[in-house]
Amino acid sequence: MVNYSFIIPHHNIPDLLERCLDSIPQRDDVQVIVVDDNSDPAIVDFDSFPGLDRPDVEVVFSKKGGGAGFARNAALPYVKGKWVVFADADDFFVPDLDSILTEYCNSDSDVVFFDYKSVLSDNPLQETNVKGYRKSYFRLFSDKKYLEEMMRYVFGPVWAKFIKTDLIVRNGIVFDECSNHEDTMFSLKTGCFAGKISLVDRILYYNTYREGSLTNKKYSTKEYIDTIFSVEIDYARFAGEHNLHRLKWRMHWAIEDFLKKRFSYDGCRYLLRFLSEHKLLARVVCLSPLYVFHRIGKMLKINRYIPY
Repeated sequence: MVNYSFIIPHHNIPDLLERCLDSIPQRDDVQVIVVDDNSDPAIVDFDSFPGLDRPDVEVVFSKKGGGAGFARNAALPYVKGKWVVFADADDFFVPDLDSILTEYCNSDSDVVFFDYKSVLSDNPLQETNVKGYRKSYFRLFSDKKYLEEMMRYVFGPVWAKFIKTDLIVRNGIVFDECSNHEDTMFSLKTGCFAGKISLVDRILYYNTYREGSLTNKKYSTKEYIDTIFSVEIDYARFAGEHNLHRLKWRMHWAIEDFLKKRFSYDGCRYLLRFLSEHKLLARVVCLSPLYVFHRIGKMLKINRYIPY
């Protein structure tokens, strides 16, 4: 019986994929699915592709070049395990993953959230201090109720968690096939549809920082707005349909993030046009003063602050 199916999208980083695979123990109840998304033959030796020599690894080769969301969707039909575990090819798991797999195999939760560390890819012993980079929510929030809401509805990455396969299949959850934030809606839906969840204050995963990664790719302002704000529109629509009223400030949070990190006059003009075309401009303008007070109020309660 297969208990865990690991899904890893890959593109042009075979050495780092090898490191990721090496961190997954070879067990009879573990299946690993690697989807290579149109890697360059000049970079990747397909005859000795990482994982081909392991009986627990299934490699799917695609020439589509559809991105991480596409690659993960392509892997889902191959899943045999009770749990799905996602990883990025340039990240890796903790040395005691074997014991964690054994301990949580029979959990009655739909999703088990773990802690993680952000480290430098070329120096995994050094944690990142890159400005603005994600830090573990486990260390930011002391209130369990708020932490559970954060992990269910706000924590966007799909890694550092075990997800019941039945939860994904039963609700028809798939990834957006876009250039960025392709896992935001997937994470929101699994958090929303999950019954019981568990929060484990134990590190499962090393999320790495490296120049040239998808997370740190320099997108054009137009591509950034088209992708991120389209995701935010879907996010807000889903939240409204499922009465998740605490998420109502998500669009304003995205605008604040845009103004802090990507401000330009041309970008602001394009953003205004985007909001106008989607009939959101008046709503955003009218609610902005309330959002400012909302943010101030949250910031005055540091240990309970949730950015939505």
